[in-house]
Amino acid sequence: MHMKTTLQTRFPSPTKKSWLITVITIRLLTILVLFWLEDKDLSKGLIANLATDSREYYLATAANVAKNFSYSKHVGRPYAGHMPGYDFILAPLLWLLPQKVALNTLCILQWTFGCISVYLLARISYTLFNNFQIFILTLVGYSLNTYVAYYDFFVLTESLAISCLITGIFFYLRGGNYNLIISGAFFTWAFFLRPYLLPILVFFALGLFYKYRKENKLRLLLNLIFFMLAFILAESAWVIRNYIHFKKIVPLIVEEQIFGKGRMSALRDFIASIGGDKTFWNPNAEIMVFYDSRINKLVPARYQNPEDLPKYMFTSYYNADSLRKLREWYYLADTTSSVELQNYADSVVIATIERYKTSFIKEKPFYYYIVAPLRILMKFLVHSGTYNLNSVPFEQLSVYKKILKIAYSALYYFTWLFGIIACSIVLFHLPLQHHFHSVLVALTGIYPIVLFPIIYRSAEYRYFALSYPFLFMVAVWLLSIILTKLKTLHKYLI
Repeated sequence: MHMKTTLQTRFPSPTKKSWLITVITIRLLTILVLFWLEDKDLSKGLIANLATDSREYYLATAANVAKNFSYSKHVGRPYAGHMPGYDFILAPLLWLLPQKVALNTLCILQWTFGCISVYLLARISYTLFNNFQIFILTLVGYSLNTYVAYYDFFVLTESLAISCLITGIFFYLRGGNYNLIISGAFFTWAFFLRPYLLPILVFFALGLFYKYRKENKLRLLLNLIFFMLAFILAESAWVIRNYIHFKKIVPLIVEEQIFGKGRMSALRDFIASIGGDKTFWNPNAEIMVFYDSRINKLVPARYQNPEDLPKYMFTSYYNADSLRKLREWYYLADTTSSVELQNYADSVVIATIERYKTSFIKEKPFYYYIVAPLRILMKFLVHSGTYNLNSVPFEQLSVYKKILKIAYSALYYFTWLFGIIACSIVLFHLPLQHHFHSVLVALTGIYPIVLFPIIYRSAEYRYFALSYPFLFMVAVWLLSIILTKLKTLHKYLI
């Protein structure tokens, strides 16, 4: 039973839906700030942002579903480079509405679902920590963030995936057959939006094992069936569909359909292997030495020539001149009109990169296995946290925009620094018996930070958005503990 604090007696109960109105109001203000900082151009009547992935993947497949009822990028060519979780909502909109209206409607739906998920995240914090102050701080603080809110207006899967995860956890914590079915459905939708979220689903399934470990096996089995029902049905349909088209078992995706097996895939793998950033639209990424896909180049690339790379990235087998020649072959494959020459240049690039990568692993195993992933982890976390708010260099911004960007940078650093410390406390210091739900949430927050920079060796900033809400919530919990300790110390000193 929750004990009412002095603060709580002045405000409605966390279960009151009036808190959702508060969230909507704050997030409307956040939109205005976001659009103002971004200098968003609304003259074309489009609030949706389209990234490269938006056009090449999600919009292409959803348009084919809407027009031809075929999940493919090109008619007649089966596709499994992404899972169809986004098409579930985008395709019906494209079928019913003109494209611009459909995309704007999609963003409004993402933003609305985001508002609900903010409120549900605050409810989760109250359930886990039984503290009204944490509920308030989570609700207001997360409503103000732009790191996640930014993706509400992008035709990408981040916004919906985050909202689905939060909603799934909310219903999971409520328990009961009906809630577990709903929870499993949202976890499944999150998985079909972002396949790498499958381990999160597994974590929570194992949580049911732990929760009902001392009860009869029938109840445990039924709870697992209720929770996994949506996943079993959806995943079975996906596997059967892929087997029909590809004549093999494809439970997730066909990775070759994203970057293929050509020079781009080889180059990204090489850059990641030596501890560089393979995000080819980030001006601070090492891959810029070879490939710069940016249209807006107001910010100069940090790494423009092979000599700019850290010295440890070279071996006795290759040096800066070697990489310059490799870059020439890469450019040739990109620019030549001859198919034969392109194929030849492509094969040279792939073979050369493979030799360079092998030499790096052989000569510098410590750098490959330890330094490189840690370096990528630092690149993943240590940045302004406002990279997506404005493409104009910081020194050229107005005073007010500088102040806001600094404030949001502070919020970003608070989230991941306090969040990671708080997750460590939850995972290694709190007794599992009484806090296993908190452990599951902590794992959800930490998982993307381990998966992308350490395992996948990717420093793409948008993947941190999946950690943000859960790290922020536990960061607020840790802040509340610190403030309570300081208050107690202050009284003791007085």
